[in-house]
Formats: sequence, C-alpha cells, structure tokens
Amino acid sequence: MERKRILLVDDDDDYREKVSDLLFKRLTCDIIEAKDGIEAIKLIKKAQPDLVLLDLSMPEMDGDECCSIVKADPLLNYMPIIIASPSNKLEDKKRCLLAGCDDYITKPIHVMELLHKINILSGIPCRRDSRMTLRTGIYFNYNNKGYSGFLENMCENGMFIICKDSIPVGSQIDIRFNLPGMSNIIAAAGEIVRLTEYSGGFYANHADRIRMNSNEDIGLAVSFQSISEETKRAISELQRNYLL
Repeated sequence: MERKRILLVDDDDDYREKVSDLLFKRLTCDIIEAKDGIEAIKLIKKAQPDLVLLDLSMPEMDGDECCSIVKADPLLNYMPIIIASPSNKLEDKKRCLLAGCDDYITKPIHVMELLHKINILSGIPCRRDSRMTLRTGIYFNYNNKGYSGFLENMCENGMFIICKDSIPVGSQIDIRFNLPGMSNIIAAAGEIVRLTEYSGGFYANHADRIRMNSNEDIGLAVSFQSISEETKRAISELQRNYLL
C-alpha cells in the first residue's frame, strides 16, 4: 500500500525544515516540500498529496491565492488544505476561509492541534511512540566515566543522544538532564539499543559495528530502564503543549 503524502509549503527554510522533521517523526506518511505557492501548485499537480499545509504569507504567491487556484480546479479541489496564519486576526481568518481552505491554524502552531487536524482531514494516524525534539545538553555515565552530548529527541520510553563517543549496543548508562518547566536535574537509567552515524541531520545505520577514531558525531538510541512517573508525566505534558 502506497504511503500517504503531505505537501508542506513555507518560504522560511529553517521553519519548514523544523516542521517537516516533526511531521515525519510524528506521522506515518511522507513529507514533500515547496517554498512558495507557485512551486506548490506544480507539486500538487505532479505528486497529488493527500493533504497540503500552506503558509498564508509567502513571496511570489501567498497561501490563500494558491488555495483558491487549487479549489477552483475540478481535478484538484477534493484535496484538503490547511492554511497556517501568522496571527489570529479576523482579516487573516477571512482570507483563509474565502480561499476555500478546509481548515486553518495560527502560528506559533500547537503541535497536537495540528496533528489532530491532519488526522481528521486525511486519516493519517499519529505514531503511538511519538518523539519530541528538544536539542538540549545532556550528561551520562558509562563504566564509571562521564560523557556529554545533546539530547536530540525523546518520548516517555526513550531518547536519542548525539555525542562524539561510540558506546557499545547493550551498554547500561546513567543519564542526567533537564526538562523545560522542571527546575531539578532528572536522573534516569537507560540501555543503548542502537548506534547510528549522525551528520547534518541524516542518520545511517551503525548497529553492526563500533566506529573509533572518527570526527563524525554518533547517535545513541536509548531505551529507558528506570525513570520516575513524575518525569514521564512531564514528558507527556511537554508533548501535548509543544509549539512550532
């Protein structure tokens, strides 16, 4: 069965990358991207995505104009479109609705609200074990030696750490980190379940060997073996209120 696809349209490259990364991790679908309305229309005709997420204000062609063109085409008007507005001003909402969009959302985007809208309009389900991107410092101990790195993402069951050191799969580590909204340092125990090479945001499977003497970053997939219920609740709350 062919995977469903979402077309993400935004002229801000960094923001588009951030949203695309989150949607790819949270939804069981593929993400294709466009930087403006003109490029979006070409991709809509070619790729036939299952849903389009459009930024309202873009160069070349705004999101509402792009939406109007799609909805006026009898071959494309079935396609669900969500427009992301930079504000909740009444005039912006009117622009979205007059363009014929199926729904709209305001920035900063509440992640759970967006995922719910996508599911309602396209039927694309959210992953059960959804990971939240954090990118914060982290410390851990292995064999009585301290290491540091960055917490790339996490969920209630585990986390993904970026560091310079290769730790064998199956190793037990003691972890120390902070979460937004919690003043105390969190302690947890985990097991390395997978190693990956990490370079420029791309991952390559690295579970079958341990690479030494390399300047490349290493990704450590960690499964929690021991973590407090309070921390699990805090992670769950952060996921519910995460903004883009």
